[in-house]
Amino acid sequence: MMRVLFLGDSPKAIPSCDRLFQMQKLEWEMHPSLGLISNILPPHPALHAVAILATIIRNHGFEVDVLEGAMHARQRKKLCEYLAKQPDVVCISTTFILHADQIKPLIAIVRERVPQCKIILGGPGLLDRSDLREWGDYCVLGEGEECIVPLLRAIEGGQENISIPGVWYRAKNGHIVENPPAISMVMDSLPLPDWSLLKRIPDEYFSIATQRGCRWRCVYCTYPHNEGYKLRYRSIPNLLDEIRANYDKFGIRKYIISDSTFNHPQDRCTEFLEQAAKLSLPLEFWAYARVDMMTPRMAEAMVCAGVKCLFFGLESGDDRILSKMKKGFTTEQIRKGIRMLDGTGILRLGSWIVGFPGETMETVQNTQNFIIEVNCELNAIQLFSLLDSAAVGQRKESFHVKGSHVEWQHDTMSSTDAAWHLEAVLSACLRNRVSVHNSGDLMRFQTIGWSFHRAHDFLRTVQLLFSVEAGLLPEPADWNRKKSEVSAAFEEIKKLSALHPFYQTGI
Repeated sequence: MMRVLFLGDSPKAIPSCDRLFQMQKLEWEMHPSLGLISNILPPHPALHAVAILATIIRNHGFEVDVLEGAMHARQRKKLCEYLAKQPDVVCISTTFILHADQIKPLIAIVRERVPQCKIILGGPGLLDRSDLREWGDYCVLGEGEECIVPLLRAIEGGQENISIPGVWYRAKNGHIVENPPAISMVMDSLPLPDWSLLKRIPDEYFSIATQRGCRWRCVYCTYPHNEGYKLRYRSIPNLLDEIRANYDKFGIRKYIISDSTFNHPQDRCTEFLEQAAKLSLPLEFWAYARVDMMTPRMAEAMVCAGVKCLFFGLESGDDRILSKMKKGFTTEQIRKGIRMLDGTGILRLGSWIVGFPGETMETVQNTQNFIIEVNCELNAIQLFSLLDSAAVGQRKESFHVKGSHVEWQHDTMSSTDAAWHLEAVLSACLRNRVSVHNSGDLMRFQTIGWSFHRAHDFLRTVQLLFSVEAGLLPEPADWNRKKSEVSAAFEEIKKLSALHPFYQTGI
């Protein structure tokens, strides 16, 4: 029986290049919770795609092991234990891989310890960064559910010429073979994921997809390239069946909805929420949403269904930049959508970009002022990233931009300039007590059983202490008490993290 090892990656595992290292250092200095998260807490929420693919592989008669966070230093011993089982194939996800330097050490370990195995790379990283493909024997471009089993069968049979849709590989003569795109599956035909294949605890967040594709045309985003513009839906009964089965079999009740835009179409989203509430389960949801798609009925349904946090791609506080990005909404629509959630208890996470082509000191200042005005409970503020598979990356000349990823130059700004502007925006947010944390911060606290609101309160306190120590805010009257509370919380986090299956030795 062929043995397959599935390795999941981990965000921010390894600084990937000088610019990324500088940006990570800046983030950690201006946003100290990131250092805590990366060094102590278990990794990102359990990924639906990893669980689905591992389930499909297992259901077709292959022996499969799954190791998440394979590049994490604390997983090195466990990685070596899995490789000692001499897998025939090692599948590596590139969901969080931003640069080839991140994956090289992992590939080197696999090649050294299991030189005869074949390496299959998959995930959106291969579409965004074509240079990553060189590090695998085979690559799956696009959705892998239909092609992974035929590819494993071909490898098992020693087949040299492979014509499976979605598969990229280098032939023995050195020529690159890139087959036509993978066939998109009917969403309801996907098997229910066997979450027992991943070492997780029930009371954390697990990902679930209600649809694939994205109809919007945001030019900086890679979602349409990865999943297409056409929306493909799972039926609501199919979704409810999975949620009920996960609760009955695994005790799972918390979900991150991985759709690019969960609340569109509006009627479908609202119907799903209302039906989920009728399950009478203690459900919780986190989702990506469009701020201009919010309706009062939807907001009410979200509260009843257990939605705890919404991630809004707001991106800019300047209408000219929003127009250039083709966001499809204005700053006034942002205000309206954000205010619609006032009093609901749902945390609003605003995502913001600094440095998009056309950005100037004035537009950055407008965004800074707008972030402070809107004052979402959480804000993720990052440097513009020029991705090759996004529309702006494919039409660089029309946007007057050169470079790639986080090294770029356009008519009005360079990535170096933008980094300085980003630091100024972050400092202004700290001075105005605007919470600056990304979704990963909040999600990873769920792995130790903390609620969103407890994690949010803790991160705000950490930010306050940092802001005082950096001279951005005056020392509060209860300074010593807050420091003691944070120290005690750190000890609790370390203790609970050490108990998570992710860090347990042995396989």
